Amino acid sequence: MNGFDPRHWRDEVLGGALRNLILRPWYDRVSIAVLGDWYFPVSRLWAAALGARGSVSAFVEAAPRVDPESYLAGRAVAEVDGLRRAHDKATAKWGDLLFGDGPADSGALARAEALRVGAAHALMAARWSCVPLHIRRRGPAVAFAVPSYDAVAARHGERLAAPDRAFAPPSSSSPPGAVSGPGSGARSFGYQTAFGRVSRLRMAAPVPLAEGDTVLARVYEPAQPRATVILAHGVGIESEMWRGLAEPPKALVEAGCRVIQPVAPWHGHRALEGRYGGEPIFAGGPMALLDFLHAAVLELGLLTSWARSLGDGPVALGGVSLGALTVQRLATAAHHWPRAMVPDALLLVTASASISAVGFTGSLPAALGVPQALEEAGWTPGPGGRLGAVAGADGPALARAVADRDDPGRCRRCRALSRGRDPGREMGRPGR
Repeated sequence: MNGFDPRHWRDEVLGGALRNLILRPWYDRVSIAVLGDWYFPVSRLWAAALGARGSVSAFVEAAPRVDPESYLAGRAVAEVDGLRRAHDKATAKWGDLLFGDGPADSGALARAEALRVGAAHALMAARWSCVPLHIRRRGPAVAFAVPSYDAVAARHGERLAAPDRAFAPPSSSSPPGAVSGPGSGARSFGYQTAFGRVSRLRMAAPVPLAEGDTVLARVYEPAQPRATVILAHGVGIESEMWRGLAEPPKALVEAGCRVIQPVAPWHGHRALEGRYGGEPIFAGGPMALLDFLHAAVLELGLLTSWARSLGDGPVALGGVSLGALTVQRLATAAHHWPRAMVPDALLLVTASASISAVGFTGSLPAALGVPQALEEAGWTPGPGGRLGAVAGADGPALARAVADRDDPGRCRRCRALSRGRDPGREMGRPGR
């Protein structure tokens, strides 16, 4: 007799009779309200506690609305810091096994992965320790630090002047040592799971956004891959850090696709000190969005090149929300890239024709206070429009999944992507 499996509750609920009731526009409105009023403000407190590294005074300095005399502050800092140290220890052992000189036992690798995920999940769930602080004194969802337009122009001036060539590829279109074997520091040892063989790909970030910034991607491989799909996640999505969220789409793996799931800049192990995953994208305004796109677009191009070097079928890029917007921008940048970095197909889910609109004025940014922060920093529609030449996405999609009435996805803008487009031409491959 088949019963409810709590490990796969999303599939059980969203794939069952409740799907048509839940997946409606009301769900977007409720979820945005919960995210803006609770999840992100609590995450802000959690990130401040994480960055404090056991110091209550440092925590209060990073979260000034917290009562320094409250025992709740000390309790939250102590709990988060203890779980941080446990996570760091488990992650270090996991990394030594995966990328060590080996040989590594498959069972040991699987156990190390389970311990790492368990420690990461516990650390992420420590947000609950900050809920009482948020109830007592409501705090902001984002710690804003929005640079001026002059600062953005100074860093990205050349890219703003030539947006069609704003994402020049690195001198080498392949990740350093990406085709080498385990132990090289690029491709890890692997272990067998229900979704095929799992390994990691590691490379130095082509555009580092922090000291020692490293790209890490999970790779699922069936016995005989026929194609590769690279999936870019949305803002604030950190599947590597939550138990049960790292499983790939079953249909892709069962169809013989290799699935690559990279961790985007400012998420997961790449999160900045004192920031929760994805917060810098909201906090830094147009500068942060341009920095993120510059890094993420090139990373996806290099991963495409690596997947193509394996020589077992076409390579597709897929993305959800911010991931979809990044893939759209890549589609335009690919005009000037080596063929190896150009994907064969795109799949965009909850996409938009305007990255800047979704990043700054969409329903989620509005719930987090982004428009007000931009106005206070002196951003007017004029400079924002100029930045839209780079931040705007005018690339194509070969396949799209769009809700009929999805405000966060801005489906009317997404449909505009289809008007008058020739995907082969847009991808820089005339006649295909």
